[in-house]
Amino acid sequence: MILEEYGNAYAVRFDMTNMSDMPIMGSNNNSMVATNDMSAVGNNNNMNMSSVNTSSNMRMNMGSGGETNKSSSIVNMSSYQSAQVLAAKAMETYDSELKPIAPRNAAAFLANLENGLTQLNDAVRNKASPMEITVIIHTQVQPSLLQAFGLELR
Repeated sequence: MILEEYGNAYAVRFDMTNMSDMPIMGSNNNSMVATNDMSAVGNNNNMNMSSVNTSSNMRMNMGSGGETNKSSSIVNMSSYQSAQVLAAKAMETYDSELKPIAPRNAAAFLANLENGLTQLNDAVRNKASPMEITVIIHTQVQPSLLQAFGLELR
């Protein structure tokens, strides 16, 4: 829901919920190269979070359409505000409902999840590019959530 609302806020032209639909191009085009190994997520309970590249030095200026450019402006304030509320609610739900029931052996994944949710809230609040929001969710929040609670990606 956060990705959908944030995408609507910036009128992006790709499905932010699907990593394979993202306009990822080579570094020769002054664009971002995001490498992540989502195949490691799923049944592998021994996944090393370092296998997911979430470099903060990634360039976020994607293509000539401006759909993921940091300087793009919000076109739907209602959707942006919904994304803000949903990001805050995700953190609140984590603190009040998920953290207390997490398995004891999931401490590292919980720390990564909490860090990802904090980064997500900060990025949404600071009106980060849609690509930055997508990268945070798909490379930090989602894998950590799956691993912490032994969930499988279908």
